[in-house]
Amino acid sequence: SLTEKFRGVLNRRPYYWHLVSAFEYQGVKAGVLTAATIAPDFICPLRTTEPLVRIPKTILITRYPLANTHHSLIIANIHMINFAPYTTAYADQAREMIEILQKHQGPMILSGDFNTWSEARLAIIEELSGRLGLEPADFKTDLATKIFGRVVDHVYYRGLTLEEAEVIEVTSSDHNPLWVRFRLNDQGN
Repeated sequence: SLTEKFRGVLNRRPYYWHLVSAFEYQGVKAGVLTAATIAPDFICPLRTTEPLVRIPKTILITRYPLANTHHSLIIANIHMINFAPYTTAYADQAREMIEILQKHQGPMILSGDFNTWSEARLAIIEELSGRLGLEPADFKTDLATKIFGRVVDHVYYRGLTLEEAEVIEVTSSDHNPLWVRFRLNDQGN
């Protein structure tokens, strides 16, 4: 949620930030937000309406040029469909995202709430990540948010070396944040 307090935090540093709003409640927008200290050279918001509850889920794709290289890093900040009786809408949302991402040849990060609370949903994401040449970040703890006993938040990447991955336990959200630190591979792809 883009509260005034959170907006103040973002404006304290020279962040370039973008929000894909899913909805607005009492004047406060909510959705996925990506912030960085460098400006993106590509921004693509995606919005898909939940089939049952009709609340949109959003994805924000941003691309950042990498200094002293001819590569750029593309990041997909994800909130996948949750309430749907079948996986059709979920697969359609994933397919829309992959059509954009598969054009990118360099380093990539997909992260967020994938709502992979069923084997069928996880299979869709694993197939997508395989097509993009991504590998999952291993968090080595049992603190990741689960629904029906399955982890729903993930980070997938390529062209990067994962140096640290940690799940941070919080009480301020129904999801524990995933914290990762990457280093760019020498070849950057």
